[in-house]
Amino acid sequence: MDAEVDTELMQNIYSNLWRYDDKLNIVPDVATQVPTAANNGISSDGLTYTVHLKSGVKFSNGDPLTSKDVVYSWNRATALR
Repeated sequence: MDAEVDTELMQNIYSNLWRYDDKLNIVPDVATQVPTAANNGISSDGLTYTVHLKSGVKFSNGDPLTSKDVVYSWNRATALR
């Protein structure tokens, strides 16, 4: 497979913090909003993003999604590269 197909499959199978809508706008998925400077989601130096998770999001086994799960997933994804 190529990267485009891989990405599309991942977006259709897994939940993400954000996703693309039908018009290719970035919209919240398990996050409550997309961080911007206007909503204080991005620090003034652009180095820190603040993301709030929707409440009630659960894994397929019923365990709640936590911020630690998100950090672990991001760290794992970057370590694989």
